[in-house]
Amino acid sequence: MSSSTLSRRVILFKQIPADGSIDKYAKLLSESGFDPEVVPTLSFEFCCQPEVHEALSHPGNYRGLLLTSQRAVEAAAASCIPADGSAAQAFGETIAPEWNERLVCSVGAATSLAATEQLALTSHFKDAGNAEQLADQLLTELSRDGCTHGGGDLPFLFLCGDLRRDTLPDKLRAASHRVHEIVCYRTTAALTLTTRGREITAELTGSMPEPGAEGWTWLVFFSPSGVEFSYASLLSQLSGVAHVRVAAIGKTTADALLQHGVTVHAVAKKPSADNLLEAIAAASTCSTPS
Repeated sequence: MSSSTLSRRVILFKQIPADGSIDKYAKLLSESGFDPEVVPTLSFEFCCQPEVHEALSHPGNYRGLLLTSQRAVEAAAASCIPADGSAAQAFGETIAPEWNERLVCSVGAATSLAATEQLALTSHFKDAGNAEQLADQLLTELSRDGCTHGGGDLPFLFLCGDLRRDTLPDKLRAASHRVHEIVCYRTTAALTLTTRGREITAELTGSMPEPGAEGWTWLVFFSPSGVEFSYASLLSQLSGVAHVRVAAIGKTTADALLQHGVTVHAVAKKPSADNLLEAIAAASTCSTPS
């Protein structure tokens, strides 16, 4: 990374790791000469826990399990494993092996890792960067002759949030595959988002940075819901600020920004710190929005 990036600020609108560890995105950006800040954007509340527990306890009723976010994994774990972790070993030894004989599908490496660490599940298609890619890869697998995963007449269990998009279940149903959806968490704005959003707006509209890429401030969004909750207090106020650049994690988030009339200057192809850094670096070689 060249010295011209050293003063560049990157604000990440995402959750702080629940385990208190250093955020992987902030860590890599800092190591690469950026000045990152993580702004908690969303708050989550688990729901329908008895229904989730009942479904997960009977893997034989399903052809597979669909997990499109780390929050869905956390909700699943919370429904099956007490807070003291006393049932974790039992779940991993008895229920997880049955699920692993089926198609456990996740979006992104982070969700796949969470499923392994929290539920002892082995995910397929973890290189899928979004729900559409997961649907396409899953349908390709299901159409193969000699597909080893049985239960063709059974539905897929889809654990999702209340703001989930229709892409994945619609594609599967259009191909005559049944889907049993359970909303396992609800999404609201983080308590600090509005306050910090207004502070950031005041900082950016009142500052006079160096000209060119070295003076840019990057705003990075990780989900359509993050875009929605950030729009009023932040994005709607910054459309005319020349030194602000906007990045999105994935096409779905980019589309949500575009729907609000926000110019997107960089899109990470996959939800990873490396892909975000690569997208920002590529956009930073241009002096005008892409």
